[in-house]
Amino acid sequence: MYSYSNYVRAASLDEAYELCQKKNNVVLGGALWLRMQTRTFGTAIDLSDLGLDKIEENDENFIIGAYVSLRDLERHVGFNAFTGGAAAEAVKHIVGVQFRNCATVGGSIFGRFGFSDVYTLFYALNARVRLYKAGEIGLDEFAGRPKNERDILTHIIVPKSACKQPAEIAAAERPYVEAAERVEGDQAADRFASRIVYLSQRNNSTDFPVLACAVSVLENAEAGNGAEDTAISKSGGAACLRAVIGATPYLAQCVDDTEGIVDTAQLLTGDLSDEEMLAQASAFAEYVAEHIRFDSNMRAGAAYRKHVCQVLVRRAVQSLRKCEAAHSSAPKIDLNSSAEVKSKISPDAIFDLSSAEEVK
Repeated sequence: MYSYSNYVRAASLDEAYELCQKKNNVVLGGALWLRMQTRTFGTAIDLSDLGLDKIEENDENFIIGAYVSLRDLERHVGFNAFTGGAAAEAVKHIVGVQFRNCATVGGSIFGRFGFSDVYTLFYALNARVRLYKAGEIGLDEFAGRPKNERDILTHIIVPKSACKQPAEIAAAERPYVEAAERVEGDQAADRFASRIVYLSQRNNSTDFPVLACAVSVLENAEAGNGAEDTAISKSGGAACLRAVIGATPYLAQCVDDTEGIVDTAQLLTGDLSDEEMLAQASAFAEYVAEHIRFDSNMRAGAAYRKHVCQVLVRRAVQSLRKCEAAHSSAPKIDLNSSAEVKSKISPDAIFDLSSAEEVK
């Protein structure tokens, strides 16, 4: 159990940053991993009064405060509409509801834990972090920064351009949080089917993942395997796939399909036959597994993780196609008149993208 000599509820980020510069002081998040340490800190810095517990949306981004709880992320209607339920899927296995009510998004990202479902999800969404002094940087750059740096993470920025959306979702239907509140539950997943799927393999439902996998469709301007100059997929399309693999057991690693292994345009329009889809998904899964570093720990061996990686990536790519098929065949919904929809669907419904029948 940790302890501290002083407790300060910061009145401003300036005050919090100044206090944070002392090496023995600590910024509190949910304090769930912190309490597992046996250590005495000088001053515990609480940011609860700084308004960092909100999820905001503008025309270009979702802006998620560092103090947003994992439970709030799981239940946020607009963000789950944008991610097609992937956000809820990524966090729903993390211990239990009481734990997720306390754990924060900022703590999960700043900790850069290898087992983190949250980091894996946001990496696939091409998210950026906002640091008080350093400003906005990508997660790939943030991963390389020293963990003991004395900056403060204030927000996670998710660009709406990161996941390629169906063309029929017009700008007039945004913001997502307003439109999705009018069509809740599975109908919202149908209407706002995003281009990201999250899957994980666990030894039991609330354990750390043996392997975590997120596959998203990125605009080519967002992709490129971290290279200085963005590569355009060889298929010549306007988008390519990104696979992010976490719990390898290293910090989540990213592989973009700059080789054009999967014909993304045909994937999204549903023009690929079952055989073509399986062949392309399997080839991309093998490509991803060859570019990821695996290792062994108490939960699984490296060879097993590599095999699971191929299975999850293939399933995720196939699920992207199912999401598109379900979206295309779904009845058109009048977002301004959804009393009948609301009467049939629970507002607490969680979206299951693993089955096209489920979202129908």
